[in-house]
Amino acid sequence: MAYTQYTFDLGEYTAYEIKFVGRNGAKGEKRAKRQKATPEQMSRQNQWNKEKNLRYVILANFHTGDAWTTLKYPRGTRPDADRMRADWKKFRRLMTTYYKKHGIPFKWVKRMEIGKRGGPHIHLLVNHIDNIDLVIKEMWQKTIEDLWIKGRNYVNIAPFDIDGAEDVAKYLAAEPEKKGIEGQYNLFGEEEQKAFTRVDTSRNLIRPQPEKKKYSHWTVARFFRDGIKPRKGFYVVPDSVKCGVNKITGYSYIYYMEKRLKEGDRSPGDRTGGLADAVFPIDE
Repeated sequence: MAYTQYTFDLGEYTAYEIKFVGRNGAKGEKRAKRQKATPEQMSRQNQWNKEKNLRYVILANFHTGDAWTTLKYPRGTRPDADRMRADWKKFRRLMTTYYKKHGIPFKWVKRMEIGKRGGPHIHLLVNHIDNIDLVIKEMWQKTIEDLWIKGRNYVNIAPFDIDGAEDVAKYLAAEPEKKGIEGQYNLFGEEEQKAFTRVDTSRNLIRPQPEKKKYSHWTVARFFRDGIKPRKGFYVVPDSVKCGVNKITGYSYIYYMEKRLKEGDRSPGDRTGGLADAVFPIDE
């Protein structure tokens, strides 16, 4: 039985997406019957793809030590989407100029948001540069100098960890109701709501494209029989292993990620099994 494997090179990580017919990849198995997707299933499928694609972009472009940032406004101020877009444009221009002066491209992923109490802010992942904390604070102060109150800090910065890329992607891509802040969004018009739920990225980021291969001389049954064996110098990230049947397409799938071992690291194991218990959220 043939299967198709999509391999994404993401730097330290490699992602594998395998599609096939049947539940266990055994000879003679048939593709499951396709079902008409319900709005809930489509929404879940689209959300999964949004989070996954964003995670791939983050893994391919950012590294441990980059800056996970929140740009805030003084308490009580309520700038609308137009003001926030204008502020972001000015801040981005200042940052781009600074990075260019130091011979480094400015890379970023950002989302504007309204908090549970109505406070506007901008979430931002940005690549590292020397004194990154001071640089971001200085440029944001210049951006909102008409609102900045002396002695206050309107920037939160935390070191980014590449192993937390999935959490960052989920947070940036999450729908307002998942954060309990949909009530604040309802105060805005449709266009502003779109602005507060969209994730934007700089144009200079790598957009991972898969290497696609179709295998016809052996089946994926070995994954269920023997588990997943990583390439030399890599290990399978245990929590990444998912499998199941996509009810919308009728195809079964296996998904997993490998991470490159660093010098001195010990592999958690040569194989990862348990595929029968690993299920994608979109299989529900």
